Amino acid sequence: MNIVILSPLSNSYIGALTWAPVDDNTYTYLVSARLEHNYQTTQANIKIITVPEWNYPNLLHAVTTINEPTPINHLIHYDEHDVEVAAQLREVFNIPGQRLAEATLYRNKFLMKQYVAQHGIAVPKYQEVLSLDDVATWQANFNGTSILKPIDGAGAKGITVLTPTTELAEITLEAGGRYIIEEYIDWPLYHVDGFVQGKQLAYVNTSKYLGQGGINYLSQQNSGSVEIDRTTALASKIEVYVKHLLTILPHDDAMLFHLEVFVEPDTETIYFCEIGNRLGGGRINEELHDRYGIWPIKSYLHAVITNEPEVVVPKNDSLHGFIFIAPEHGRLTALPATVPVDGIYDYHVFGKVGKVYDGSNSINQAVVAISVRDTTAAIVYAKLREIEQYLATTIKYTK
Repeated sequence: MNIVILSPLSNSYIGALTWAPVDDNTYTYLVSARLEHNYQTTQANIKIITVPEWNYPNLLHAVTTINEPTPINHLIHYDEHDVEVAAQLREVFNIPGQRLAEATLYRNKFLMKQYVAQHGIAVPKYQEVLSLDDVATWQANFNGTSILKPIDGAGAKGITVLTPTTELAEITLEAGGRYIIEEYIDWPLYHVDGFVQGKQLAYVNTSKYLGQGGINYLSQQNSGSVEIDRTTALASKIEVYVKHLLTILPHDDAMLFHLEVFVEPDTETIYFCEIGNRLGGGRINEELHDRYGIWPIKSYLHAVITNEPEVVVPKNDSLHGFIFIAPEHGRLTALPATVPVDGIYDYHVFGKVGKVYDGSNSINQAVVAISVRDTTAAIVYAKLREIEQYLATTIKYTK
């Protein structure tokens, strides 16, 4: 089979070249030219093709070239920004898999909320925004705190928090941009990461964000999450919710997903936030690998090309958590090589000593990311805060 993998991220970050098994299939990775040096391999059934800029016209041209001698059997995406691009390419070349109409439900936050609300799922109050006039209409009818964000945003970029006293003159909308505005729900935010195979969930992992997830970076707070205790009533309730949601949303037989929900602490009422049909970001990839001994995208790839479900068995009963340490303002002068806290299984350095930082502009921007495991959520949380305090004194900047 001829399999194409859209691979816009660094191989050293996402481990992309580990996904292609040594078999009779050909795996062609489409890579941005700036990352070509990062995709060196001697594996005979892997091909690397670069594009000068990561955009639809260049990808269309590259896929056309690949498809001409041997029709493409499968086209795989793993980055959130490529969900609709991949669907468009599948339609053009008649490749099996998700089509654009369904892909849009997972990228257009307005249509996503509208769709699930029409099927009886509770969502925050929301409205599409195409101009400042739409914001004015919203403010005239809603008197609470609101979140304004791009309709196809990712990584919490472009979020603006609006209060009843926010003036229209303080709000900037990009020309031609499309946004969604919704009520701010001050409940704990959870992310649920799962793998659908046919009508079954191969796994489902539920974690509680530190703070309010994506909007943490607006106040330069560190971000991360802690997996919740699996034996609780809430864990069971969320899994039932997920199974019901998946009967409502259209999806392929095999799908990785990253769901975010708000949960009212006293009643455990669940409100839908958003869902992506891809692997979650942060250190979720490493967390799932440590828990199940698999690389999720490799397992997803196996399910797609073989049409056979993979049996996913937990390798440990530990609970996991990770924290992203947001950059501060100034020139980074010191980063510790290690952190003296037991249970750390993943320590990833993003920062570069000598680089000047201007704070954080995305939930996924960090100088270091650290993952830990232990027996309870409370212990994992305490360790993440211990790590945070240690790094607050050992990561240094000059202003």
